[in-house]
Amino acid sequence: MPTADELEQRFPRWQVWEADSGAWWASVRRNLTPREERAGCEPFLTADTSAGLELLLREDAAKLGAPQPPRIPVRLVVWGVTEADVEHAIRKASQAEQRNTWEIVGEPDRRRGTTCAITGDEGPTIAQKAGYHWAYAIYVAESCDG
Repeated sequence: MPTADELEQRFPRWQVWEADSGAWWASVRRNLTPREERAGCEPFLTADTSAGLELLLREDAAKLGAPQPPRIPVRLVVWGVTEADVEHAIRKASQAEQRNTWEIVGEPDRRRGTTCAITGDEGPTIAQKAGYHWAYAIYVAESCDG
């Protein structure tokens, strides 16, 4: 996961820090311009992890038409009660991938059963979603090695 210094180098408009609570914050180094306000930019961003904050910073840069750094490689874990539910979770995650700044690498980790098999034991997620009989979680690829 990126450090505060790495994020500030990639996104020089922002000052980045990790709060004592563990949350990651970024603030614009100056007042927003009228153009930035019209584009929907925010003066402060916060996320649970530095990877999550990087996604928000990338989205902010995209609002201004800035060139985008390479997408963040992620690993997908999906769960469903039936195989059709698993396939539905994969479709939902793929739709989210198209809207976000991450890219799913490798094959999804497919899990089935009557109880959701996605737990918080695999590290911090940068995205997750659940439906009635399906769920998915997105992990930064580097944090899923073991």
